[in-house]
Amino acid sequence: FNVQTAKHVQSTADGWAVLIGYSGTNFAELGIYITLFFLTPLMEELIYRGLLQHAFFKHSRFGLDLLLPSILFALPHFSSLPS
Repeated sequence: FNVQTAKHVQSTADGWAVLIGYSGTNFAELGIYITLFFLTPLMEELIYRGLLQHAFFKHSRFGLDLLLPSILFALPHFSSLPS
């Protein structure tokens, strides 16, 4: 998987299909699934809840400590919705 291949990938699903196609063993495919289903959501939680809520909105009133990280978390996910 390289930059030239990535230019032809139009969506996340296409990207995973190409990446799985390049993995020659089931072990590599297992690593992809572990990353996809466990590590990615864990990192999102650590960044949005851990970093944003506790570092930037520690003494917030009016619920900004919950509202702003939630909006920032949702924005990147809207780009993957079908049109």
